[in-house]
Parts: sequence; C-alpha cells; structure tokens
Amino acid sequence: MYRHLFSKGYIGDLAIENRVIMAPMATNFASAYGEVTQKQTDYYVERAKSGIGLIFVENANVDYPRGRNGATQLRIDDDLFLPGLSCLVETIKEAAPESRVALQLNHAGAATSSARTGGIRPGGPSDLPTSSYGEIPQPLTKEEIAEIVEKFGQAAVRARKAGFDLIELHGGFAYLLAQFISPLTNKRTDEFGGDLENRMRFPLRVVEKIKSLLGKGYPLSFRINGDEFVNGGLSLSEAKQVSGLLEKAGADLIHVTAGSGFTPEKHIEPSGYKEGWKAYLAGEIKKVVDVPVAAVGVIRDPQKADEIISDGKADFVVIGRGILADPYWAKKARQGKAREIRPCILCNCCASRRIFEAKAIRCTVNPMMGYEKELSHTLAASLHKSKKVMVIGGGPAGMQNSIVLHEMGHEVILFEANKELGGQLLLARVPPHKEKIGDFKDYLVMEVIKRGIKVNLNTTVTTSTVKECNPDAIVVATGAAPFILPFDIESDVQVLSAFECLQGTEEINGDRVAVIGGGLVGCETSEYLAGLGYKVSIIDMLPQIAGDMNIISRNDFFRRLEGHNVEVITGHEVNKISKGCVTCKPLSQGEHTEVEITADAVIYALGNRSKNELYEELKKTVNIPVYNIGDSRAPGMIIDAMRDAVTTAYKV
Repeated sequence: MYRHLFSKGYIGDLAIENRVIMAPMATNFASAYGEVTQKQTDYYVERAKSGIGLIFVENANVDYPRGRNGATQLRIDDDLFLPGLSCLVETIKEAAPESRVALQLNHAGAATSSARTGGIRPGGPSDLPTSSYGEIPQPLTKEEIAEIVEKFGQAAVRARKAGFDLIELHGGFAYLLAQFISPLTNKRTDEFGGDLENRMRFPLRVVEKIKSLLGKGYPLSFRINGDEFVNGGLSLSEAKQVSGLLEKAGADLIHVTAGSGFTPEKHIEPSGYKEGWKAYLAGEIKKVVDVPVAAVGVIRDPQKADEIISDGKADFVVIGRGILADPYWAKKARQGKAREIRPCILCNCCASRRIFEAKAIRCTVNPMMGYEKELSHTLAASLHKSKKVMVIGGGPAGMQNSIVLHEMGHEVILFEANKELGGQLLLARVPPHKEKIGDFKDYLVMEVIKRGIKVNLNTTVTTSTVKECNPDAIVVATGAAPFILPFDIESDVQVLSAFECLQGTEEINGDRVAVIGGGLVGCETSEYLAGLGYKVSIIDMLPQIAGDMNIISRNDFFRRLEGHNVEVITGHEVNKISKGCVTCKPLSQGEHTEVEITADAVIYALGNRSKNELYEELKKTVNIPVYNIGDSRAPGMIIDAMRDAVTTAYKV
C-alpha cells in the first residue's frame, strides 16, 4: 500500500525509513524564555509514534531577541538551551527509534515586531516591510550580516550536539534568508543586493559556514519559496536558480514552499485550495537539482502523497496540518486505513492562533492536540468506571462526546432528532470551498458506527424517553437555533434564516436577495447564493464584514467575492422590511439618509441562541448528573464544541 510513500529515502547519507516528513510548525508551546516544555515534548512524541520518516521540530531562534518569531519560540542561541533540546530529541527517539529528528533554524529578520524584540527595531536587507501590516525595518549593516552568519553556524553546532539528525535553514515565506533572496524585499545596492548572485550571497554564506563547521556528511535542508506569487517577488524561474546555487553550496535537501508576507494564503492555504496544488513547484525544481526535493501544500490523502512521489514531482512529501489533525496519519496510511484518518478541514484555526493571536496552537477537529499527556492519563484512570450514558444530539459535540465516552468503557446511547447525524456540519459543508467539513462529518459518523455505539435517529427526546433509557448520566448536545429578526415584517415578504437557506428546502423567490448579518455565516451564505446566480446585498451594522473569520480566510473570501455580484453595505441597521425592499438607516451620526435595497427575499444571519430547553427541564426532573455541551451550552465554533465534548466526557 502506497509503496512509493513508504519506501526508504536518503538525504545525503542519512537514511529515512519512509518519505513522510512532518512539517516544521510553530506551536507556542515553548516557555516564555524559549525553553522546551513538557507539553511540547508530549506533542512531538504523540506524532512520532506514528512512524513518520522525518520529524521536523519547529523553528528555533538563532539570534535572541532580534530574530525572534512567535509569542513563545524555541531558542538555540545559547548553550543554556542544549539540555532541553537534547532531552526532546532523546524522548522522541525513545518513542520512535526508526524516525529521524530534525531542527529548523530561523531568523525572523523584518518579519517580527519591536513588541516581540523588546523594543529593538527589526532588521532586514532593506527598509521595506515584509507585509502590509509589518514595521519598517532597519537595514542590516555588513558587520551585522557577518554576526548573523556566525550565529547560524553556532546554532547548527548546538543542534548537532543536541542529537538532531539534520538541520534545516528557513529560507521560505517572509523570514530573513527569504528577505535577502527576494527582489521584492531586498533593494540593497551593495554586494548583498541587486542581481540574484548578490542577493544569494548572505544565504550561501550561512550554508557554507554550517558546512565548514559540521562537515559535508551532516545533512542540511534549505526551505525556499518556489514562487512568492506577488508582483516584483521571487518567481519560479529564479527559484530554480536559487536551488542550483544552494545545491552547489552543500544543501542536501530542497524543501519547496511558496508565498510571502503579502501572499500568506499561498503558504498557509485556506479551504478553497486544491490538494497538492503547489507540488508542481517542487517538480520544476527537481528537474534542475540532483539532491532530493520535498513538496508541501494541502496534502491530505496518502494516495495523493504517493502520486506526487511516483510522478517524480518530489522525493519526500511534507505533511503539516494533516498531522495536527491526526497524529497517526502515517501509521493509518501504512496500514491501509486512509479512511480512518481524521481529516484536516483547512480552517486555519491552528495558524490563526499561533501567528495572529499569540496563543498556543490548537486544532479544530483534534481536541486532544496540546493535551496529549493530560488526557491520556485521565482516560486511563477512567477505564474502570463504566456507566450507561445517554447523549442527546448527534452534531459534532454529541458525536465526539459519544466516541470518547465509549473509549472510556462506558455504554453510550446516542439520540438525534433528525434523520441523519451531523448537526450543523450538514449546513456548514454547503457553502463554496467548505466541502472538507463534510469529510469531517463523515469521519465522525464512521467513528460512531465503527465502535458500535447505539444510535436512535428521528427521535425527539422527552422525560419519558429518559425514563425508558434509565441512564446513569445524560449529556445534552442539542445545538443552537438562529436568532430571529427583531422587528415586524410584512406578511408577504419571503424571509429565511441562513440555516433554512443552506438546507435548500424552500425555493427563493426572484433573483435579488438581501442578507442581514455580515459575520462568517452571513458571508458564506452570501457567496453560496451568489454562486447560484442571485444578486446579493450584505447588510451589517459593523464597519467591516467577515470580522469573525481568521485573517487568511477573510482575505481569500474578499478575493473570491470580487468575482461575484455582491453589494456590501456596512455601518447600517435594518429598520424596515417590506415587499421588494429593505430599508436601512446609517449608524454614523454624520449620516441621515436611509438606504433602500431592492430584495425579493431576505436571509438573516444574526447569530445563534442555545437550544437548552431540554437541559433546563432535565436538570429539574431527573436525579442523575446532566451535562450541557457544545452550542447547547454556548454557541461557538466547531473547535469549541469538540473541546467541550472531550472535557465533559472526563467529568461523566
């Protein structure tokens, strides 16, 4: 099964058991000072157990604090960090003796902020920011460049001392090495800027320094941008030349990513991107180098990963978010159980938290991530306490709760009022580019069925149902319902909630639709309707729509919206809905003119309220523990429902 993916590979003289590489992904699990923590170790060990060929530990800072990236980033700029790093390597290798462990070395350069560097102005090749919201950096002097070369070299020496089998230089995305390589951010006029040969001078000196200190036999990977996808940035044709120069300098692996600070969606893709879409970049670079090449980018299916290798596009496949979603991705693939892999839905919660919110990384579909040791201990301690548990509601919270309860050894009976399991996942998968949520729904349903959990569909639970079931505990996961419009509407106006619209049970009149509410649900419903050919107007009281989307997904949504016939009215409140017309009043004190919007139908997406009536009733009428989870407790995102489901299971 997947014989190319699970064949032995080599990076330099280093043998790799298979062609699966875990991507280096910052976690914010390190201590505030940059030390390895137990949580971080547990996170890597859990993934190592899967038998991944090469595990990349996240980027470590070589120049603190000026090169710092992330809220809490690993450090390797001093010998003080050697004990923690060496313990991390040893623990990973004890859990997975066949796996190789690598460390990525990084300097953020201009892609950091003075808030993270203790007030020190970020440095870069030129006085140009690396993103639309970045600070203006201080151009590095030649002396500073030489110092950073030395710091990379000393960090590499420490990495080898710590026991890492390989190191990687992060020359991708918008970090310092990439800043020098890119014609967009490097406008220097000395020997470190100008043509490609000059722009490569600093990165090549770093490679040469490390090779001189560690010798040619110690493998070195270099992560590059195959294309920055921005006017004036690095192109594929130049990236191929970059790869050749790196190989000549001693790089043993070219790890091909893409994007820049101005195009982050090409680096951390939102849900609309096709699986393996940028493997072609690795394929083109593989044509011009003899060293191995690694491909990354929305690779979820083992079959796709195997094809990338068999088609000659890459020698190794790098899996990032897929291994966050399911740490046993490689093991399940090797055993021919690809259908049992918990699918990443590309929601980018993981990236949004660690990059834009300065929080520890989390995963929407994997509530265990970041709690590997704590939850396994609790689970083991709970196995002897068997109870009969009634779970009411078959949405994501109810299904995940049932799965965990069953794993603990409890007898679980799951009730769902509708004809199929899924809850709001059935609606969330309908808008454009949200099909992967349907994959996640299918996964949860499969896990429920696989465990033999008893499921009662088309069953509305009452107190009589509870008496018949006679459980030891009840978990209520009845979800949420939309808030209704807070004013009178003429009787002949067609008004639907976003839920009803996405269900598709009622045909919409006419061809013009007003969507009231510009949050995530309203925006996705609007795009769905626009894709069906309707002329859509989005109305919201806030100054901007899509405020509850993460930055990358929001930017991608606005890009897609440009191709649709959608009108956006912000800063206005609806005060009247009549046949064929929605009237809005401006909220700004300086504006007084009402706006009239032609609309044949009105869709409202004003948020949700908990459907907790059954929970409140059961609390009063039964003498057993009753728990309330997911949207039934407090409306939120999928990640909130999943986390709630797990933590509540441990309370039962």
